[in-house]
Amino acid sequence: MKLDLSQFNDIDFENIGGWPNQVKTFFAVLLALCVFAAGYFLVVSDSVDTYNAEQDKEVQLRDDFKNKYQLAANLKLYREQLATMEVQFAELLKMLPSENEMLWFARRFNLRRDRCRTSNKELRLGAGNSAGFLY
Repeated sequence: MKLDLSQFNDIDFENIGGWPNQVKTFFAVLLALCVFAAGYFLVVSDSVDTYNAEQDKEVQLRDDFKNKYQLAANLKLYREQLATMEVQFAELLKMLPSENEMLWFARRFNLRRDRCRTSNKELRLGAGNSAGFLY
């Protein structure tokens, strides 16, 4: 079966049935390739992109699952740690002064502050007085 290129010169597109078998086979293969290429670019390429996106999402979901599984596996330890921290926090709260003690500290602080201000005023006023009297 030798391909004779002169057969392509004499083809009539209005009488496809009269073409030689080699020319019919060539155009059938060419048409099939065009249909497959168009089908790939119109239908399959979008599906491939969607498939790749879903694979990436699957990897992300697996990582999330692993992280959440590790948290769930250690949940008992976390709860024990939380209970210990609550006990320690309650002990620290007991060390804080009560409301009455806070008022006492505030009054004492204000009293000392007032005394310091008064003594500073006396010192400033007395420094310029030659007789040493306080006003």
